[in-house]
Amino acid sequence: MRILAKVIKPSSGGVVYFDGQNEIDEDLIIHAIGFLSPHVEPYGELTLHENIRFVLRTDMAEDKIGEHLHYFGLFNHRNSPVSHLSTGLKQRLKYLLAVINEPKVLLFDEPGSNLDAPGKDLVYSYINSLKKDRIIIVATNVKEEERLCGEVLSLG
Repeated sequence: MRILAKVIKPSSGGVVYFDGQNEIDEDLIIHAIGFLSPHVEPYGELTLHENIRFVLRTDMAEDKIGEHLHYFGLFNHRNSPVSHLSTGLKQRLKYLLAVINEPKVLLFDEPGSNLDAPGKDLVYSYINSLKKDRIIIVATNVKEEERLCGEVLSLG
């Protein structure tokens, strides 16, 4: 997943990205991908709002940011440093950061980790709402999360 998300480079070989018939320039693919992983952390010394502004690729209106914060149950924490949040709230922030730029491809590695039952319901519902107009790839060992996928590839 980290190789697909361009977080790390493969030790050999490579990944080529296509948009229909045309190859997408490797430097541009990062703008088409949203990535959520236990290995990627938001900046702890920044507030939630500052983290959002840091990852935004466009000048998004504050009310639109507020909508995202409300949806993920983070609005009341928007001015709190990320380091002060519970692991569940940090995980919700990771989702928000992965989707805020409306990428065409979403890569979710262990999407339910660090979430309680209401948090899982919230993000699973959100993932299901995006299925019709996004490519979503999920890496999981949890049977429940396989329902998020249209097709399942079992390794092992």
